[in-house]
Amino acid sequence: MREKAITFGGNKSLVGIYTRAAVDNPGLPGVILLNSGILHRIGASRLHVTIARMLAGLGFPVMRFDFSGIGDSEPRRDDLAFEESAPREVQDAMDRMEAIAGCQEFVIFGLCSGADVAFQAAPMDRRITGLIQLDAVAYRTWKWYLNYYGPRALRLDVWIRFTARKLGGLFGSTSKKEKEELDMETHALPTYVREFPPKEDFAKTLGVLADRKVKQLYVFTDGMYMEYNYKEQFAETFAGIDFGDTLQVEHWPDADHIFRGPAPQKRLYATITEWMCKNWPAAGQDPDDTVEQPRVA
Repeated sequence: MREKAITFGGNKSLVGIYTRAAVDNPGLPGVILLNSGILHRIGASRLHVTIARMLAGLGFPVMRFDFSGIGDSEPRRDDLAFEESAPREVQDAMDRMEAIAGCQEFVIFGLCSGADVAFQAAPMDRRITGLIQLDAVAYRTWKWYLNYYGPRALRLDVWIRFTARKLGGLFGSTSKKEKEELDMETHALPTYVREFPPKEDFAKTLGVLADRKVKQLYVFTDGMYMEYNYKEQFAETFAGIDFGDTLQVEHWPDADHIFRGPAPQKRLYATITEWMCKNWPAAGQDPDDTVEQPRVA
């Protein structure tokens, strides 16, 4: 496995790690792994390192890099907001990959905010032909509300505490802790509010990507339970879009947001491997026979 630190961008201020493909194959896309939040290029639970080496073993050249101001990349010297600069830096990364590996198309991988940036960059550049979106944008449906509030409506303890609070302690005083728990049960207020674009805007971009036949893999975990709680939710939300065979959606309620633990990681690696090899068969018909799978401690 050959890995090399590289710099790129207008002022050579962006830093990334390029993992060379085990076998040169011009027909395969390059893969670019994006930061999630302020985590640098190794990724949450070292996912980026493992995925980069795994895909390189299948024949895909891979880069994992830091956005400006994260990890080893220098802060930007202009006044561009992150929402504007990050998609441009994805394009800078593609330009660098094209120069060193000859890549003509790319798959962009992102988790959480990284998925958001990947989605923003996709309509800007036709070289992007694939997206791997982990805990990406989601919108609630009526089934989401049914799945979330239905079980709670049948819990006696929730109703007792709710009534006690509303009637001023008729069933006894309500402690601060009980009030906090009640708020979570009845109002379901998340501790972190993530801003999603209007559904109509997201759907419009999805339609553009579907028309371009961009291949998309979505994996939603329990980290998105406040927005996504059943597998068919994405397809039902965007039922008016004809994805053909370009869309795959997974819902893993037993995995957390950063895929901690051997089982979720092993499942993620296998899913990505299968999806990549299905959509780009030149990577090998049966990668399990030719590539050592990542070890998960």
